[in-house]
Amino acid sequence: MSERGQKFRLKGSEMLNHMVALGRAMFSERLGIDEETATEVAREYAHQLATHFGGQLFYFPKDLALTLMRRDMRIFEEFTGTNHEELARRYNLTVARIYFILDRVRREDLARRQRKLFPSEQA
Repeated sequence: MSERGQKFRLKGSEMLNHMVALGRAMFSERLGIDEETATEVAREYAHQLATHFGGQLFYFPKDLALTLMRRDMRIFEEFTGTNHEELARRYNLTVARIYFILDRVRREDLARRQRKLFPSEQA
């Protein structure tokens, strides 16, 4: 890390430093941005968040809804038509819960596709 980057790390809060590290990893790995540019973008993003929210106390949610949605989509995608029990074991759920998840995701998928067929009916 450059001297400038080290100074930023030493002066920043632990939370901001962690945000920069996470951002750098995401920008470089997922977007293919070189690490130096990714670090600069992550620093600027952390700075903007600090400027906007600095000094405020707030609750940062764990994002459980998104985590469960992703899990449910994986279950739906891995479902073969006969592997209810295997999915229940893999995801530490009951077979009844697997049926519930599959039914809900199937209905949501159908509703999403049908909206595309009839765009004039969308609200």
